[in-house]
Amino acid sequence: SSSTGSTTSAISATASSSSSRLPSSTLGSEPLATEWVEESSFVVGADGAGSSLRSAMESSSSTPLTVKRFQDKKTIVYRTIPLFWPEELAGSRPGNLNYSARTKSGINLDCLPTKEGPFIGVMLYKPGDKRISGLKTAEDVRALFQQHFPAFLPAVREVDLQRFADKADCSLPSFSYAGPVLHYGRSACLVGDAMHTVKPYFGQGVNSAFEDVAVLEKALEEAEDDAGAAVQRYSQLRAKDAEALVVLSHTCDGGFLSFVGPLILDSMLHKLLPRLFSPNIIASLQNEQWSFAQIRARKRWDRALQVGLLAAAAAVLVRVVAALLGLASKLLSRVGAA
Repeated sequence: SSSTGSTTSAISATASSSSSRLPSSTLGSEPLATEWVEESSFVVGADGAGSSLRSAMESSSSTPLTVKRFQDKKTIVYRTIPLFWPEELAGSRPGNLNYSARTKSGINLDCLPTKEGPFIGVMLYKPGDKRISGLKTAEDVRALFQQHFPAFLPAVREVDLQRFADKADCSLPSFSYAGPVLHYGRSACLVGDAMHTVKPYFGQGVNSAFEDVAVLEKALEEAEDDAGAAVQRYSQLRAKDAEALVVLSHTCDGGFLSFVGPLILDSMLHKLLPRLFSPNIIASLQNEQWSFAQIRARKRWDRALQVGLLAAAAAVLVRVVAALLGLASKLLSRVGAA
């Protein structure tokens, strides 16, 4: 990107290289990593959920940027395994769909398609689950699939069974977002997980990062490649969406009351009154015409309407019950008099 009119950033982030990137002559008793400082007239922070640039911006007194971090409602870890459907089954397993298996055992499996062909199986479970930590051999993994996910076992290659047993648990990122600005001075800004970190349940992580880049490109075009003006415009265009994306996704990480119940209610009301109520949260997130901020505002409106309807229904019910009780009382009085 062009940096016309920008100044060198006063923020520096330390980078480390692993030993595998060092010349062999430096290995042995010497430190296994080196550090250096990079300086640039224009920096885009795309360094993920643990962004060094975001941390530097947050600690700087020159920007109002802060990071809102959410406490995990439920901690889940995962392991992955590739799935290759045999030819006789591949025809009934379209490669453009996600597959999900939910069990009462607390171990779940999501299967995500790839452009290359095989699916990526993501097994989700609570930390310390002994049924997973106790896996030692390929036969142990085969027995786990046979018990909980027998329909997926034909897609698991023999070599991947042992690899799955040997893997360590991976952690999902915690929800967080940066704001109310996403830039520093005239020379740096954030994109992707560095500014909005969500869990990969609904495919919004990478997709929203692509959208960030498109918005930054638009800001650069509007500013005629003046980086200083562009990053300020980028904050104006994207900060509210970054917050809305994380808040909406965090809501979806809950249980029945905060996610499943509203999902069912939204679907029913939208079907009955499509002009009054918007689609459920998952369908809304798939609508490319709506920004995350617009979806959040619409969902707030939906909730207000739903509360109003429930209050009205409750008031009517109270009146009906009161009328019925009054009628019953009169009938009983007449029966007693007779």
